[in-house]
Amino acid sequence: MSISSTDNNILVRNIRSLSGCHFYIPDYQRGYRWGTMQAVQMMNDFFAFSNKKEKKSGEYYCMQPIVVKRRTWEVSSNTVNGYEVIDGQQRLTTLFILLKAITENKWKEDYPDFDLFDLTYESRQTQGSSDFLVQIDSPNADDIQNEYVDFFYMKMVFNTIQDWFKKNGSKSKITQILLDEDVTNNKDEAQNIRVIWYEVGENSATNDTNKIDSIEIFTRLNIGKIPLTNAELIKALLLRKSNFINSSEREIQLKQIQIAEEWDLKEQQLQNDAFWYFMYNTSNPLKYETRIEFIFDLMKEKNEDDGYSYTFEKFNEEFDAILSDKGNPVDKIWNEIKIYFRILEYWYQDRQLFHYIGFLVETGKVKLLDLIKLYQNKKIIDERTKTIVNNPDVNKDEDKTGTFSNSPNIINGLSKKEFLVKIKKLVYLQVKDIDLDKLKYENNETKMVLLLFNVLTVLESDRSDLKFPFEKYKKENWDKEHIASNTEKEFPIDDKKRIDWINDMIFYFTEERIPKDADDQDYTDAIDKRISEIILYDNDENKEKLEILQRLKELKKNSKDETIKKQYTTDFKELYKKLSDRFEEDRISQENKDFISNMALLNATINRSYGNAFFAIKRQFIKENDSSGVFVPIATKNAFMKYYSTNVNNMMCWTKEDANAYLKAIKEKINTLK
Repeated sequence: MSISSTDNNILVRNIRSLSGCHFYIPDYQRGYRWGTMQAVQMMNDFFAFSNKKEKKSGEYYCMQPIVVKRRTWEVSSNTVNGYEVIDGQQRLTTLFILLKAITENKWKEDYPDFDLFDLTYESRQTQGSSDFLVQIDSPNADDIQNEYVDFFYMKMVFNTIQDWFKKNGSKSKITQILLDEDVTNNKDEAQNIRVIWYEVGENSATNDTNKIDSIEIFTRLNIGKIPLTNAELIKALLLRKSNFINSSEREIQLKQIQIAEEWDLKEQQLQNDAFWYFMYNTSNPLKYETRIEFIFDLMKEKNEDDGYSYTFEKFNEEFDAILSDKGNPVDKIWNEIKIYFRILEYWYQDRQLFHYIGFLVETGKVKLLDLIKLYQNKKIIDERTKTIVNNPDVNKDEDKTGTFSNSPNIINGLSKKEFLVKIKKLVYLQVKDIDLDKLKYENNETKMVLLLFNVLTVLESDRSDLKFPFEKYKKENWDKEHIASNTEKEFPIDDKKRIDWINDMIFYFTEERIPKDADDQDYTDAIDKRISEIILYDNDENKEKLEILQRLKELKKNSKDETIKKQYTTDFKELYKKLSDRFEEDRISQENKDFISNMALLNATINRSYGNAFFAIKRQFIKENDSSGVFVPIATKNAFMKYYSTNVNNMMCWTKEDANAYLKAIKEKINTLK
């Protein structure tokens, strides 16, 4: 559930602006539970900000959102107009405790117009919390702190903050960043602490329906531990009514609906994994449930070290700057968002750009933002008309003259063809200094080269609709692995790997697809079925197969019998050696097995858990997966089907000649980038 709507409002408020506010903590809220760790962390963060050198005018430390809803309630037969706190009561309460720890006479001298806000609790169990907070700095609080668990935690945090001040001093510094305010032209230029103020709706009714809505929001934010995302905060920023100056109520509603609908359409497209994984590198430490937030982070160049609400804060600063110039922040910022999205959409739709840029994104060596900056330039020329287009977010259907193509084709004076040359050069730069003859398994570049080989193979296919499925490649964990098994290094010694090997061999010799969750009897039944089929035909080859199947059946039965462990190990080694010889796994010398000529992209299903199935077994799995529609990288499939080999005498093993032909194909494909 999202709590963003056209009725919500969002601001960044300093603590001074909360002067005299009344807050209502409803009974669906959990009690106050901050402890020493959270309090010390907050104080350390405030202290670090207060000591930060070269702070800019108006630079602030932003606390996480406080979600509120206007409400009225009764206190001692008096009606109070204030805010129901849906989320953020822990932060609000701690700010109250901090100001009490500083002591009122300390901050009243410099900030006489500031009145400490108050908190009223609905729950009978915590109704006394209001009074306790007011007297938390008095000796009486020591006497009653153990009466309720909330009192205990409140007093613990109060004592923690007092101890922190004794150790670090800086009461005046903390007071200053808490309560300073310097408003010029409706903009606070002070360097202070602020909170994201998220106000839900505009009605102050307290009927059951409104209470249910508040509980739903609280449940999402607290029980589910799902904080307000930057995307939701930015959406509320875009849709707030105060943005639309000199507009009627109807005009405001239409604009809000338009942005909300366009937003949803963009999020829907981003939820398409094919589009998403083309542009998103899964090694990115920033993860996204709402994927449009990725676009916002790109625009504001967020990295993993930036604070949780960094992107929202940057957008909010941009809003304030545009408003101070009496501009329209919604049109400017929303159009910029659409431009970013349009560029990515165009790259996705263009088959060549899709493959080259998709590869560059996955390498992580070229930032997507750098490519966007290259592409995004006000001087964009339509290739057909040779006219300058200042807004690349031009849709042919929206242009009545029909003179613009569906997307910008010339960037910074370059034609699409010239831009493509630059992108290809960027791709080639990733591999041009790699000596493919010396590239081995342990080299980080090996996987990148194999991916590029597959991408180029798909791109140069005659099928114009065929695209490399980055989403499957990334989600299914494809990685570099040996084509011919690395038997001397990888002989399976632990029980699980040996059982995997036995199961692989049963699969191969029975030609029976056995489910992953099959029990031992399923494997035994498959062997018996195959034996009954083979026994009808008496020849030397079938006699050997029967012997192998009987030995596999015996190994399967004995694999879990600890009383014959030694005999089981001996029998396993004998059969392993016999089948290694049968599949000619030594046709490539051991020293050459770690070179890229013996590497392909494989996933766990094909490569098996011990990572070293025989070539014939891997080939069988690849055929099974490919025939059933499961994604197999095209160059991997070609290698195991020996499409790159000139002379194919044996499909059951990988030879030195096969490896040389494969390496030659990789080199030739990469050379097409020059």
